[in-house]
Amino acid sequence: YDALTGEFTNHLLDIGRSEIGFSPKHIGHIEIPLGFQWAADWPFRLTYTHKFVSSQYLDNSSNSFATLNAYQYANLIFSQTLPFFNRQLQCKIGVYNIWNSTYANNGWNYRYRLISDSNSNLEKDNNGNLNIRATYPQAPIHLMSTISLQF
Repeated sequence: YDALTGEFTNHLLDIGRSEIGFSPKHIGHIEIPLGFQWAADWPFRLTYTHKFVSSQYLDNSSNSFATLNAYQYANLIFSQTLPFFNRQLQCKIGVYNIWNSTYANNGWNYRYRLISDSNSNLEKDNNGNLNIRATYPQAPIHLMSTISLQF
């Protein structure tokens, strides 16, 4: 956009080889289940899960302005299965993000260029483009419970 004339122009930008957006190089997941038996028909299970996701780009430009930071979080799930009128009743309580990690797992990036740029305070990338980036923060520590009846 030319701020002086009010005209829009398109510029083709060849970025060469780049990383695929929203595709982290590394993802790790571990799950540790522990099972207990209170009584013959009352199994109890405690499961710890931990997930790590490396940094990733918000688009296909491989531009450092368009990245999501690496993040990790952990969950703890308690489950109990009980007999219920010749059926199985399962009760779960999950404590999610138990370490209260602050992270964003999604976002967007908008890139543009002003031909007549009178504002020198705007942050530009290596190609002279202005970038707007927003991310979606995820919930801090929280609980969720479920009850299911198996037929």
